[in-house]
Amino acid sequence: INHLATQRIAEYCAAHSKRLIFASTVAVYGDDASGRLNEGTPVNPDTAYGRSKLLAEGHVIDAGGTVLRPPMVYGAHDRGNMAKMMRAIQKGWFVIPGAGGALRTFAGRWNVAHAIRLALDTESACGRTYLVTDDEDLSLADLCDKIAGLANCRKPLRVPSALIALAALGGTAGGRILRRNMPLDLASYSKLTRDLSFDGGRIREEIGYRPVKTLDEGLKEEVAWLAAN
Repeated sequence: INHLATQRIAEYCAAHSKRLIFASTVAVYGDDASGRLNEGTPVNPDTAYGRSKLLAEGHVIDAGGTVLRPPMVYGAHDRGNMAKMMRAIQKGWFVIPGAGGALRTFAGRWNVAHAIRLALDTESACGRTYLVTDDEDLSLADLCDKIAGLANCRKPLRVPSALIALAALGGTAGGRILRRNMPLDLASYSKLTRDLSFDGGRIREEIGYRPVKTLDEGLKEEVAWLAAN
């Protein structure tokens, strides 16, 4: 669906002079990506999802469409990773490896919607690829502390990285034996302990994007929604 269906939609839009905005993913950079990434960073998808999205991006660009790559999207009605983290923090299940200094970038749902509208209305966005972010980076520890404060619950414990790594190794081994995904394995441990942030400078400079809500406002909205649902 990500690849062939998008190809057909892109071909239709090109044939009928229709604008196309494609919501892609930062998974096109690969699970081992780290540091500060931008649109010029080499892509290296290592999952079927990431590869299919990258193939679809090519068809969208060829058709004169616009590709948007948001990192972790969150907000009310979220069922993804941010919501899972928030619930784990509220239940006291989440722990922070070491100092929790790894940086992350996020994209609130309202900011992504704003970027889509802006791309639709801006002719120069045709044929371009943009990272869409909240324009704020936050460490894992600071994110967890903010969530705990908003949810009025205890802050997650800081646990020595070596202990978490050992548990992750056990999770990886157990997952292979049981043939199922475990809550903690080496892959998830790596994501928690390495910097992975994204530079949204191109979309700001080229089409004037600015976030319409801050990260703090977005976290407050999602915490309130989860409490009511």
